Amino acid sequence: MDTELLRSRMDFAWSVVMERFYNPDTKLIYDYVSGKCGDKGFSHLPTLEEIKANKPNVAGWTSGMEDSVLNGGSMLEAIISRYEITGEEEMKAFAADIFDGLYTCATVSEESGYLARSVSPIDKKSHYINSSRDQYTHWLYMGVLFYNSALSTPEQKEKIKEVLVSFAKKAERDVVAENDYALLREDGKPGIFCEMYKDSMGRHEVNRYPMFYMAAYMVSEDGHWLDMYKKYRDWALNIAETLTEEMLNRETYCYLFLQMQYSLRLLYDGEKDAEYKERYLKLMEFLAKISYKHILLALNKLDTLDYTQEILEWRSAPEFSYFVERGEKVYSPKINHTNEVFRTLRNAGEAILIGCLAPTFKFDAEQSRDIEELLYRADYQNAYSYWLVQCCGAYWMYRLTNQ
Repeated sequence: MDTELLRSRMDFAWSVVMERFYNPDTKLIYDYVSGKCGDKGFSHLPTLEEIKANKPNVAGWTSGMEDSVLNGGSMLEAIISRYEITGEEEMKAFAADIFDGLYTCATVSEESGYLARSVSPIDKKSHYINSSRDQYTHWLYMGVLFYNSALSTPEQKEKIKEVLVSFAKKAERDVVAENDYALLREDGKPGIFCEMYKDSMGRHEVNRYPMFYMAAYMVSEDGHWLDMYKKYRDWALNIAETLTEEMLNRETYCYLFLQMQYSLRLLYDGEKDAEYKERYLKLMEFLAKISYKHILLALNKLDTLDYTQEILEWRSAPEFSYFVERGEKVYSPKINHTNEVFRTLRNAGEAILIGCLAPTFKFDAEQSRDIEELLYRADYQNAYSYWLVQCCGAYWMYRLTNQ
C-alpha cells in the first residue's frame, strides 16, 4: 500500500469526524448524524425536557448522546499517537479541545466522581443520570495517557489528577454490598451496567475495578490508592485468566475486549511486580491474537456493505425494546445506526487497537497489508455513525507501534 495514499485517506476520515460529528460548542464527538451527510446535523439530539425526563432512557442509549466519552477518548488517543509521529503543532490545540469536552463530562455533575456520557449542546450541561463501566474505562485510560504525554500542560495534569482521584473516591464509597457492588447513578440508585465487584461479571469487565485505583495512584502517588488496587488485583486477574478462545468467538462485538485491553494496559504500565506484569502481558497478547479475526471479517465484507441506509431518528423508531433492571423497565428505541456497516467497521478498528495496545505484539507483513487495505477502502464519505473514530485511532496507533 502506498503510504502517502493511505495517509491521504485517513486525513480525509479525520476531517469527516471533525466536520460531521464534532460539536465545537461542547467540544464533544456525538454518535451519529440526522439524515445523510449531516444535512440535518444534530436535530435528533434530545431536548432539555427529554433529558430531564430520561427519554428515551436513563442512559440516553440511541439518543445520539450515548458515547461521547468513548468517542472523545478514542480521538484523544489518535491525537497523541499522531503527535508522537509527526510533531504537528496543531495537535496541541486539538488535544486541548477534546480534553476540555472530556473534562466537562467528568465535572458537570454535582455528584463528585459521576461521569456523564455526554452533555447537551443546548445548554452545555444537561446529561443523563446513568453512566457505565465503559465510559469510565475510556476516561481512566485516556486520562493517564494524556497526563504522561508531551501534549498536556501542568494545568491539565492537575485537572486529570482531580478527576481520577474523584473517580477512585466514588468507586470506594459506591462499590459496596448495599449498592449491589455497582457505581451509583446520579440519583443514588445502582447504575445499569455499572457493577464492579461481583464474581458473576464477565471476564472482560473485572479489571476495570482495580483500574480505578491504579489510575488514581499513577497520577497522585497516594499510597492509599495503591493499597486499594492491590486489594482487588488477584480477584480480577484470577477471573480474567479463565477467558478462553471459545468465549471470545461467541461474541460478535469487539468493544468488550478493547475495554478489557485498556484496563490491562493501564494496570501493566502501573504495576511494578514482574510476576503481575507478565500475567497482564499474556492476557494482552492473547486478546491481540484472537481479535484479529474481526479485521479479516471486515475485509471480506467490504464490497457488500450498504452505506446508503439513512439513520433513523430515535423519536420515529418503529419499535422500542426493553429489559427489566432491578424492577425498572428500561426502554431503548430500535434504530439503525448500529447496522452492519457500523458493527463491521467499528469491530475492525477496535481489533487493530487491541493489537497495538499489547506492548510486545506486532502484526506480521500479511496482517499489515490487510489492515492497510481495510483502512484505505472503507467509505468514510458515507459514514453517518461514529465507527470512523475508531478507524482514525487505529491508523495512528498502528503507525506508531508497528512501523
